[in-house]
Amino acid sequence: MKTTFRPEVEAVESKVLPTGSAFSLVLSSDRPVYAPGDTVHLTLTVTDTGTGELDFRDGPSIDGFSASVNGAPAWISNPGPVATFARLVALQPGESYKITADWKTPTTTPASTAPGVPVTFRNDLAIDGTTATPLTVSFQTRATTPPPNPTPLPTPTAKPVTAPLVLKVKADRPMQRAGRPVTFTVTETNVTDHDVNVLGGAGILTASVTGPKGAVWHFRDLRLGATFQTVLHAGQSRTLTLTWNGRADAHAARVTPGAFIVSVGLDNTIGSAAFRLTR
Repeated sequence: MKTTFRPEVEAVESKVLPTGSAFSLVLSSDRPVYAPGDTVHLTLTVTDTGTGELDFRDGPSIDGFSASVNGAPAWISNPGPVATFARLVALQPGESYKITADWKTPTTTPASTAPGVPVTFRNDLAIDGTTATPLTVSFQTRATTPPPNPTPLPTPTAKPVTAPLVLKVKADRPMQRAGRPVTFTVTETNVTDHDVNVLGGAGILTASVTGPKGAVWHFRDLRLGATFQTVLHAGQSRTLTLTWNGRADAHAARVTPGAFIVSVGLDNTIGSAAFRLTR
């Protein structure tokens, strides 16, 4: 089964704030250090610090959280389909508005939660072209004290748990000139021996491109259309395509030559691919 679409990025025009408007955006976590398996609780706080009303737009498609390690994507708050509506938020002087998300980190120690490795968090919400300063936390191994004279427990025999869906991403060209469009092929495969439900239609795909200086492009499918449930049979695959126009849309981001990573989310599964941009 093959489904192909070439979505375009829908830009949200930032509003020119009236005289007397001022604000702060603060990205915070419930603590600075975690152990693998902990839940990281993130909060974005918007505060009207001026003398007039602060108006801005917010919605699930424009206020997502993300985590990266050394520029490589590790987690996004909503890799599946997101609602396309945006609501108007109005704050009076001194009032605050909060957006939260939780990341349940893996209990093992991949690169994203290895002890001593810093993890950088960002939030996509922009007001008048300004986003919150990225937040960095670290992970460490939790100290444990074994009980006195512990009794060895039998080792259970368990069948390894395998994710039902595998997402593979490939750039049409592993090397491309900076500023030129890059097309990514996304292949989703059911690796089980039974049917697996997946989503079809509009609003099912998210993606981001990260380069040597951080994220340069974020994509969410904002097309108006139905989202429906369909099935991938055992061993069956489907292919989608996604095109990045080669330009930066993240605040203060620049597309410069170097190594890049595209990360794609579909059906709560994340796939990524590396490619390089040249002069």
